[in-house]
Amino acid sequence: MTTTGALLLAAGKSRRFGGDKRAARLPSGTTVAAETLHHLSAAFDAVHVVLRENDSDAFIESLTIEAPNAGFSRCQDAHLGMGHSLAHGVAQVVNWDCLAVCLADMPFIQARTYRQLIEAFKAEASSGAILVPTYQSKRGHPVLFGSEHFPAMQLLQGDEGAKTLLEAQANNVHFVEINDAAILRDIDQPTDLLSTAKRD
Repeated sequence: MTTTGALLLAAGKSRRFGGDKRAARLPSGTTVAAETLHHLSAAFDAVHVVLRENDSDAFIESLTIEAPNAGFSRCQDAHLGMGHSLAHGVAQVVNWDCLAVCLADMPFIQARTYRQLIEAFKAEASSGAILVPTYQSKRGHPVLFGSEHFPAMQLLQGDEGAKTLLEAQANNVHFVEINDAAILRDIDQPTDLLSTAKRD
């Protein structure tokens, strides 16, 4: 059986937002991070959340309500860039068969969209596959990696993220067209909390 996992990167600094956007509330009253985690937990077999070094136990407890079985870890080097957070996270989940690199500020992606990406990965039946979702031919998130790429992902540093890996493994990249504009939408400023919700 294939173990599908979501690696939720929630250790960013939210500079443009002007505060901790993870804890910002959507019109429904749910926080951005909790809503994202809710949809991930409904689609994937496992979820692991990478947090900032100084995140409180209370913040973690607020997230476990949405995903009681999720794993959490604090990344001491998160301030050095997404590459460090990603490498840290992958090291925690080496037993998964694949992982989707998910961002905490994309709460409008529905579970059905994640499931479509998972099914596409299973259809490829290859641990070397990399799946990139697209909406109207525009690349979106999350990108899903087979376990063959985990060792290379653990070497990422700084702000490079997984872009360099995608370029190096271009022959293994498969694009999956998905009818969900939310894969292109993140939250950068407070107005996005409302405007994005209206579009969905």
